[in-house]
Amino acid sequence: MPDTTAVPKSTRPPTRAERRASRRNAAIAGGSAAALALGAAGFVLLSDGSVGHANDVPCANRVVVVELSSSVRTDTWRAGTIDLISAAAASAAVCKNPFAAYAVVGGGRVIDLMSADDVNTFTPIGPNNDVRRSRFGADEESAVQSMVTARFDEVLATEAGIDSSSIAASYAVVAEHDGPDTDALLITDGVNHDAAADLNRPLDPGEGDALASSISTPALEARQLTIVGLGQVDSTLPPPGTSWLDEVRAFNATLCEQSGAGACRIFTVAATGEALAVAEEVAR
Repeated sequence: MPDTTAVPKSTRPPTRAERRASRRNAAIAGGSAAALALGAAGFVLLSDGSVGHANDVPCANRVVVVELSSSVRTDTWRAGTIDLISAAAASAAVCKNPFAAYAVVGGGRVIDLMSADDVNTFTPIGPNNDVRRSRFGADEESAVQSMVTARFDEVLATEAGIDSSSIAASYAVVAEHDGPDTDALLITDGVNHDAAADLNRPLDPGEGDALASSISTPALEARQLTIVGLGQVDSTLPPPGTSWLDEVRAFNATLCEQSGAGACRIFTVAATGEALAVAEEVAR
């Protein structure tokens, strides 16, 4: 009989490239099934269209950064972004956790969308989270979403014609609120387009990782960095090449790994609850 004894795998430590590939695959695998496919028209939904109730979003210290890089944006993308910011802000109001949300425009100009002081105006009276949750109802959620909608729409209306994008600039804003208990959410199509790296073109296999390796980003202590929207472009044209979406993901996965964040979660599309999820063992 043939020898069927398993041969032990090599005990050599993994190479840098192998570690990257493993983390990238794990990050992508952590997304929903919809995160693995891009629509034929080059666009997929950012969220499921539902606003996460404050009771459904776990408590966390959060910073949300929306990277604005295109002058053409769909209503679906707008609604999904507003849902994510609103749900995160509502959770912060109930849990009394630090929170901030910003838009990063073009090469790095920062616009305040919502501050901790704003969130405090919606915090219900109560000695603990359970009591405050019971007092945070539909009217409070509507008020939060109205504020986020008004401010986000103002930014969209005044920042048309953007033709550059710096993902590193968004990391710099995350770093300003960084800490070992921070959950950072970056909403971006991931298509860096500036002098440092241009992903707004056909990309060869391996090019995304190589381009990211040449870009410097701030070191992060955040316990997790969630990136939502990779490859979402508002276009009637298909993606520029069969490997383009994979390379956009690879570029952003490598940047996240280089930052040192405790965990990298990467989605093309994610439901609100999925994007704001917190590992059970670290949730407050």
